[in-house]
Amino acid sequence: MKILKSALTSVIISVLVIVIEPIRIFAGLASFVVFGMLIVDSVKCYIKAQKISVKEKKR
Repeated sequence: MKILKSALTSVIISVLVIVIEPIRIFAGLASFVVFGMLIVDSVKCYIKAQKISVKEKKR
């Protein structure tokens, strides 16, 4: 009975690892995507601020 229980436990743990691993990889990729979006947004805001300051200097 102990052998059956330990075999079942190892199968359950293996299935959990197989299910959780892709989710963990996608979560890591999602954090990189969010970081990239923040950088792009800050660059756009910086360029917009530069254009506004150039317009004010021309006045």
